[in-house]
Amino acid sequence: MAKEGLHRESVRKFIGWTSRGRTLREQALRAAGLILILGIASLAATGCTITAVVPGGSPGTGPGDGPPQGGQNPQYGAISGYVYSPTPLARAGRSALSQAGSGTRPSLVVHKYAATFSEYSPLGGASILATSWDGREYTATSRPDGYFIIQALPPGTYEVAVSHPEFMPLRVSGVQVKAGVVTPVGEARVGAFHYLFIGINRYLSIPNLTGAVPDARSMFDTFSTSNGLAGEPETLFDDEATKANIRSRITALASRADPQDYIMIYFSGHGGQVPGSEPDGLDEFIAPYEASVQDSSSLITDDELEQWLSGSRCRNVVLIFDSCRSGGMTKNARLETGTGSGAGSPTGGVAPERGPFLPRLSTFARDLTIAGFIVMMASNDNQDSLEVNSSGLFTSSLIEGVNTFVGNGRRAADANGDGIITAREAFEYARRRTQERARSYGLQQDPQIWPATGRDAAVFADTGH
Repeated sequence: MAKEGLHRESVRKFIGWTSRGRTLREQALRAAGLILILGIASLAATGCTITAVVPGGSPGTGPGDGPPQGGQNPQYGAISGYVYSPTPLARAGRSALSQAGSGTRPSLVVHKYAATFSEYSPLGGASILATSWDGREYTATSRPDGYFIIQALPPGTYEVAVSHPEFMPLRVSGVQVKAGVVTPVGEARVGAFHYLFIGINRYLSIPNLTGAVPDARSMFDTFSTSNGLAGEPETLFDDEATKANIRSRITALASRADPQDYIMIYFSGHGGQVPGSEPDGLDEFIAPYEASVQDSSSLITDDELEQWLSGSRCRNVVLIFDSCRSGGMTKNARLETGTGSGAGSPTGGVAPERGPFLPRLSTFARDLTIAGFIVMMASNDNQDSLEVNSSGLFTSSLIEGVNTFVGNGRRAADANGDGIITAREAFEYARRRTQERARSYGLQQDPQIWPATGRDAAVFADTGH
């Protein structure tokens, strides 16, 4: 029996925040929000209940969690999860119930996603062993935050064992590993999704936009339809999207979400930089309806977003920004297909154009990531983000991944077919489609995600599962 010790590479690479270009539109930010998954499947071992749920994405909740989805080689798959042990207080309670000298050890919990619950805490140093159908063994050890991953697994059926000297061991049989994805091992008990979609075309005193509201409406339609756990999706469009209203909706939404719930906030509108407290002397902002570049208090900074979300018991935050390049906050690349002066040309009608906002917003994504959020970006620092027929290429690709069905009724973005689309699954699908569609116009657009690896959270649950 051959044994290979496989250890997860920790990749902590920050990628610059980008924005999406449009002719006659300044810059649009897209934020999408905060989400948490809890999954529990009960097993029995030596008279003690052991709960197991292991991920189908590369989930997490702290900075630097987890690996890229599917492992390092697309020909192979991966298994990952979070190991938890009872807190000392919980152990004392269980011990009092079983002090007849049985010597029974407390049971472990392996969770599909990083979770927050009172009776358990992350367990480092647990041994994870995956045994393939032909007897090959692959090992990993959980980190201090409980996270583990076994990568480079040939597709097939595995038995997964989790053990620690102080706790009852856990075994899960019949784990199906597929190429290119992280395979789920247990069930997922998903909480409710709380969505807020914000789009601003008409501003009080700064230049108006044309596609921000349609994109926000399309995201609302997609993520609130056929999602039986969508809660009560909310919207703020144009003059509804004042700073006070945005703050009120975000804080209310954050406060009412339970630990097992998910929050997603989507923003489409202007953004930029103003003098502030960052090391470079600038604070990044998104612009509500009444925004004025002469009055920094009218803007929404990354620090304020972090503060408004910090009180939530949900700790997974996903922010999606689909705007132009971070080096120039204009919506400065537009593709018209079938109409307009560029119709019929390889690039449609691309018209780069600079506007009044000249930020460098990679620190915006970095700061929000450090705060514990996941940040998606439509393109890299040196690229324009493209728009086709008044819809951002990246946003429309996200929507396509949720709305398109492939074999066996699986949604296209649901890579592992477990009925739950995570932020990384949605991003990976949208990234690939954005790149393909941009190349069809002879252009290049490379969406980014912060942190570059690991941390994940659900954004959509199929009602069919």
